[in-house]
Amino acid sequence: MIHPEMGSLGETVLGIVHGVMPAVGAAAAYKRIRCGFEDPGVVSMSPMVSVTAKVLGNFGREVTAVLANAPGGLELLPSQAYGNGWLQIRQNGQTVRSLPQRGDPYDEIYKLRGKWYGLLREEWINPARQPQSGFNRTARMLDEAKIFHKEISSTYHAQSDAHYGADAKHAAWHNVVWDLGGRSDNLSIDHFLIRTDDEQGNLVLGPPPSLLNKALGPDVPAVLEPAREPGDQTVPLHSAEHQLHSGKFKGVFRQTGYEHQASYKDESALRSTLYSLVCIAQSMKWKE
Repeated sequence: MIHPEMGSLGETVLGIVHGVMPAVGAAAAYKRIRCGFEDPGVVSMSPMVSVTAKVLGNFGREVTAVLANAPGGLELLPSQAYGNGWLQIRQNGQTVRSLPQRGDPYDEIYKLRGKWYGLLREEWINPARQPQSGFNRTARMLDEAKIFHKEISSTYHAQSDAHYGADAKHAAWHNVVWDLGGRSDNLSIDHFLIRTDDEQGNLVLGPPPSLLNKALGPDVPAVLEPAREPGDQTVPLHSAEHQLHSGKFKGVFRQTGYEHQASYKDESALRSTLYSLVCIAQSMKWKE
């Protein structure tokens, strides 16, 4: 809206309050496209979270069919500014692969084909078999997201405030980790194919047919580890802090006690928003 080539309203908008914004993307987008939304169960302490997860998609297949065809959804993925090494594969407690390595998650992860740890399971993208949908269309949208991310990476209004979650009790994915446990065979992780996928973060991997006759050991389980970094269960502190580190904000509130979607039901978020709005209003230059 305020970018000079995307609205150019910087002189018209008095100020902006950013609430729980994934400033450089959220790795939860990768997790949910592959494994669905987190569901604590309707008989848990958070029944509405469970209902929301069921609507948005409990399984990777359900979420992929929506977000892989939605430019706005793909723009929630970690951008170039998120940094390298956030998608990790671990074996025997050691990280054996981390991506991206060259600062390009779009080519290294999102459009990666034929690798079990890539973002997209292509058979999930177009369940309705629409003639114009599919991997190539999604890849074009990812190219557009890459350009968009680069253009807005440091675009903040001169009168900006922000509040966001920094709560270890509402952990979010800064890094997404696939754990292969203690596998001991010598097959490269790049050669594995998905044997089974429960679409909620539990895979069984095995060698390709060309290697089935070789002594490579049993199939290998791969489990996506739970979120571990402070945040609001969706946006990790790592991404939200980009606003603070930009040096362009008048006020930044690091908060605890709320989940992303319920943030504006929290008293701290409401108070910081009201304070920020008053500060923005006070910055108005009134004509006599």
